[in-house]
Amino acid sequence: MLEYKRGDLLVYKKQKRSTQPGPRARSVASAVQDGKFMYVVDKFWIVEDICEDGTLEVRTRLGKRHRLSPDDPNLRHPSWWQRILYRSRFRELQQGPSA
Repeated sequence: MLEYKRGDLLVYKKQKRSTQPGPRARSVASAVQDGKFMYVVDKFWIVEDICEDGTLEVRTRLGKRHRLSPDDPNLRHPSWWQRILYRSRFRELQQGPSA
Protein backbone atom coordinates (compact mmCIF):
# COMPACT_ATOMS: atom_id res chain seq x y z
CA MET A 1 0.00 0.00 0.00
CA LEU A 2 1.30 3.46 -0.88
CA GLU A 3 1.87 6.00 1.85
CA TYR A 4 0.08 9.33 1.59
CA LYS A 5 0.47 12.51 3.58
CA ARG A 6 -1.33 15.84 3.74
CA GLY A 7 -0.59 17.95 0.66
CA ASP A 8 0.25 15.01 -1.60
CA LEU A 9 -0.86 15.41 -5.20
CA LEU A 10 -2.95 12.55 -6.55
CA VAL A 11 -4.27 11.14 -9.80
CA TYR A 12 -7.55 9.28 -9.55
CA LYS A 13 -8.68 7.06 -12.43
CA LYS A 14 -12.44 7.78 -12.45
CA GLN A 15 -14.81 5.57 -14.41
CA LYS A 16 -17.56 7.46 -16.20
CA ARG A 17 -20.51 6.79 -18.46
CA SER A 18 -22.15 9.19 -20.92
CA THR A 19 -23.34 9.60 -24.50
CA GLN A 20 -20.33 11.75 -25.46
CA PRO A 21 -16.92 11.01 -23.93
CA GLY A 22 -14.73 14.09 -23.54
CA PRO A 23 -11.31 14.66 -25.09
CA ARG A 24 -9.45 13.21 -22.06
CA ALA A 25 -11.45 9.95 -22.13
CA ARG A 26 -9.44 6.73 -22.31
CA SER A 27 -10.42 3.08 -22.62
CA VAL A 28 -13.68 4.01 -24.32
CA ALA A 29 -16.14 1.13 -24.74
CA SER A 30 -19.69 1.15 -26.04
CA ALA A 31 -22.52 0.01 -23.75
CA VAL A 32 -24.79 -1.59 -26.35
CA GLN A 33 -28.07 -1.54 -24.41
CA ASP A 34 -28.42 2.21 -23.83
CA GLY A 35 -26.25 3.93 -26.45
CA LYS A 36 -23.82 5.27 -23.85
CA PHE A 37 -20.08 4.85 -23.58
CA MET A 38 -18.05 3.73 -20.60
CA TYR A 39 -14.62 5.29 -20.22
CA VAL A 40 -11.93 6.42 -17.80
CA VAL A 41 -10.76 9.98 -17.06
CA ASP A 42 -7.82 11.01 -14.88
CA LYS A 43 -8.81 13.40 -12.08
CA PHE A 44 -6.25 15.54 -10.29
CA TRP A 45 -6.74 15.85 -6.53
CA ILE A 46 -4.83 16.77 -3.37
CA VAL A 47 -4.83 15.13 0.07
CA GLU A 48 -6.48 17.56 2.50
CA ASP A 49 -6.42 15.34 5.57
CA ILE A 50 -5.82 11.81 6.81
CA CYS A 51 -8.79 10.71 8.93
CA GLU A 52 -8.52 8.70 12.15
CA ASP A 53 -9.78 5.57 10.40
CA GLY A 54 -6.97 5.87 7.83
CA THR A 55 -9.11 7.12 4.95
CA LEU A 56 -7.97 10.10 2.91
CA GLU A 57 -9.99 13.28 2.58
CA VAL A 58 -9.15 14.66 -0.85
CA ARG A 59 -10.10 17.91 -2.59
CA THR A 60 -10.77 18.42 -6.28
CA ARG A 61 -9.63 21.45 -8.28
CA LEU A 62 -13.11 22.97 -7.87
CA GLY A 63 -13.22 22.41 -4.11
CA LYS A 64 -15.35 19.26 -3.88
CA ARG A 65 -14.28 16.78 -1.22
CA HIS A 66 -14.20 12.99 -1.33
CA ARG A 67 -13.17 10.31 1.14
CA LEU A 68 -11.12 7.45 -0.24
CA SER A 69 -9.41 4.36 1.03
CA PRO A 70 -5.62 4.66 0.66
CA ASP A 71 -5.55 1.22 -0.98
CA ASP A 72 -8.08 2.17 -3.71
CA PRO A 73 -6.59 0.71 -6.93
CA ASN A 74 -7.68 3.81 -8.89
CA LEU A 75 -5.62 6.15 -6.69
CA ARG A 76 -1.93 6.89 -7.23
CA HIS A 77 0.77 9.52 -7.08
CA PRO A 78 1.38 11.34 -10.38
CA SER A 79 4.36 10.30 -12.45
CA TRP A 80 7.11 12.84 -13.08
CA TRP A 81 5.88 13.47 -16.63
CA GLN A 82 2.29 14.02 -15.40
CA ARG A 83 3.61 16.61 -12.94
CA ILE A 84 5.13 18.45 -15.91
CA LEU A 85 2.30 17.91 -18.38
CA TYR A 86 -0.47 18.86 -15.92
CA ARG A 87 1.47 21.40 -13.85
CA SER A 88 -1.26 24.05 -14.23
CA ARG A 89 -3.86 21.67 -12.78
CA PHE A 90 -1.61 20.77 -9.86
CA ARG A 91 -0.79 24.44 -9.28
CA GLU A 92 -4.54 25.17 -9.02
CA LEU A 93 -4.87 22.42 -6.41
CA GLN A 94 -2.01 23.75 -4.32
CA GLN A 95 -3.44 27.28 -4.39
CA GLY A 96 -6.89 26.08 -3.27
CA PRO A 97 -10.31 26.32 -4.93
CA SER A 98 -11.17 29.55 -6.70
CA ALA A 99 -14.07 31.49 -5.28
